[in-house]
Amino acid sequence: MNQQWIIVYLLVACAHLSHQKSTPNGETYVAAVVEYPPIYSTNSSETLRINSDAYVELIKNASLGAADIIVFPEDGLTTVQLPKREKMGNWTTIIPSASANYIPCSQNTIEVSETLKKISCAARNNDIYVVINIAEKAPCYDVPCPRDKVFYYNSNVVFDRTGKIIARYRKTNLFGEYQFNVTTIPEIVTFDTDFGVRFGTFICFDILFYEPAIELTRIHQVTDFVYPTAWFSEAPFLTAVQTQMGWSFAENVNLLASGYNRPGSGNAGSGIYLGRKGYGRAIMPTTTHKEILILEISKIKKETTYNKNYYSMNSSMDSSTNQKKIIPFDNGTNQHLFLKHDSFQAYQTVSLEDNAVKTICQNDFCCDFKVEIAKVDPNTNYRLVIFNGDRFYGNVKAGIRTCGIVQCLNNSVSSCVACVAGLYGFKAHLLHYVLFCMPSRDLLAEAQLEVKLNGIPEGKVLVVKWRGKPVFIYHRSQSIIDQERAVSLSELRDPETDNDRVKRSEWLVVLGICTHLGCVPIPNAGIIPGGFFCPCHGSHFDAAGRIRKGPAMTNLEIPEYSFVDDNNIIIG
Repeated sequence: MNQQWIIVYLLVACAHLSHQKSTPNGETYVAAVVEYPPIYSTNSSETLRINSDAYVELIKNASLGAADIIVFPEDGLTTVQLPKREKMGNWTTIIPSASANYIPCSQNTIEVSETLKKISCAARNNDIYVVINIAEKAPCYDVPCPRDKVFYYNSNVVFDRTGKIIARYRKTNLFGEYQFNVTTIPEIVTFDTDFGVRFGTFICFDILFYEPAIELTRIHQVTDFVYPTAWFSEAPFLTAVQTQMGWSFAENVNLLASGYNRPGSGNAGSGIYLGRKGYGRAIMPTTTHKEILILEISKIKKETTYNKNYYSMNSSMDSSTNQKKIIPFDNGTNQHLFLKHDSFQAYQTVSLEDNAVKTICQNDFCCDFKVEIAKVDPNTNYRLVIFNGDRFYGNVKAGIRTCGIVQCLNNSVSSCVACVAGLYGFKAHLLHYVLFCMPSRDLLAEAQLEVKLNGIPEGKVLVVKWRGKPVFIYHRSQSIIDQERAVSLSELRDPETDNDRVKRSEWLVVLGICTHLGCVPIPNAGIIPGGFFCPCHGSHFDAAGRIRKGPAMTNLEIPEYSFVDDNNIIIG
């Protein structure tokens, strides 16, 4: 059976995450973003029905993961395969403005689509803020009007916990999208939440422009953003996750980016980014599947946001953040991620053969490089590159300044776009190192992985990747240990004692894959304190990884592992 799995990650900064709402006085909130592959039918109503039904289930899953807000991708309800303008009507909906205080779920005075009603009800029923992107229609009553007397917009809609529409944003910078109109004046849209965070919102291509994105951060001092996107990745400097992380880092804001998943056409990449702290969770899939990323996020104080004089690489990112890798899962349809390629013909490039401290310039724009090379494959080549000039993005000509380190297949400059270890350039400053080369199959199949334990506080679960699979490493408290040791084997579906499941009582090491149908359970969730909950089909595992309730028949699998010493283990 062909089925798309929903992969749910939860990384929390506390020992146990309750299902209570985040509060205005709290220091954190919980966010979810969705990597989503829409289903397309030539029938508009069927396409919208299928995808909105999937959204409802994802909203439920996010709520079970204690999320306060969930973000869906650009074009996730309609797909990117929209018809020409004259056939757009059935693919669109009227969207009331926030000032209308309209709840589509319970009111019928405005003729909104069934899709909008369904999402409104899902937000209300699951007590969660929901951000979607959908094609909007707005009748034109004033001059000048389009010939068909209607405006079509690529729009974001935000629902609060009651299902009320509290924000609507119309995309300013279209990437082609000739069916759509743009507003005469770019919209600056924010919304407030009951957990004390004000969000800004924009869409996809907007991220490369001053209006509205930079105006929101630097003029309006907005610290948190919801960002639906259907990004077409381009090597070496415009892949989705690289761009998202670079913008979040540059502006020192939290960015919740939800990506359209269609890797064969270059659409992939979602993440939750934490400004100068790096990224909290990010994916760049090479396969077609749904994934939810859930993360507890620290609120940003306004005095710590954008600082035009601060672009030091010695940022507040800790070493554990810098060591994380963006590695895709192989669940789902086997595909390759298609990448567009920039041309290096206009770049200034310098071959990199050893450690180097260099300054290279082009047209009065210079970048300083300090490079240390270790464990380099002798068949691999690197170049320093810099560009200061104009280029086209879609149908827009823009001036850019960028520099980076690129990996090349051979000595030819034209081979350098195949894989890149790049430095994302924004507003002529060197910002942040982003590794986005996809790991080889040999790397994913690596037999052993060493993990340091001394950085995992008691009560927390570290998620690592081993052979392309998630592994949960749980630092258990004494109360949790006592709880699991007290369980009678007669209560268990797959009887194993706690001692059978661990090598040292305080450390549980299990594969983070539900034994029912392969979804990824949520740590510190479910009916068992300190246990794991799989939202796909409702399996509950205790804090020893044993199945306690739901359709799974066996316990979470224990990988082969050994202790090197008190602070290190080797998996495999």
